[in-house]
Amino acid sequence: MVDHSEGSSPIRLLYVQMDRSERDHFVQQVRHFADQHRFDLNIRQLTPDPDEIFLYLARDNIQFLGTKNSNIVAPKVGFSLGFYQQREKSPPSLAEIDALMASLKKMLADVPGLVITREE
Repeated sequence: MVDHSEGSSPIRLLYVQMDRSERDHFVQQVRHFADQHRFDLNIRQLTPDPDEIFLYLARDNIQFLGTKNSNIVAPKVGFSLGFYQQREKSPPSLAEIDALMASLKKMLADVPGLVITREE
């Protein structure tokens, strides 16, 4: 996995919120997105808390990172999802990233009660 702590900024960023009961459905939709767009996928649970997951998708010159972004009290949970350029690779076109973002949003729309709270 690549570490973005050196200040790499996302190309596009999406913040979502959903009921905790829909977390597994959310992860399933991210898996479908990865499969449909030929991303390698790695999902890790970071702590015993099942909401503390890290989503890592990569292909060619694009990385996608997802992490829990809030300490919202049950029953809600929020995640930030970002598209990044792979280091030492040519940047993806904005058209390619925009198409991926549209596809991701379409797949996430299948998660009951999921709300996009911010998009950058």
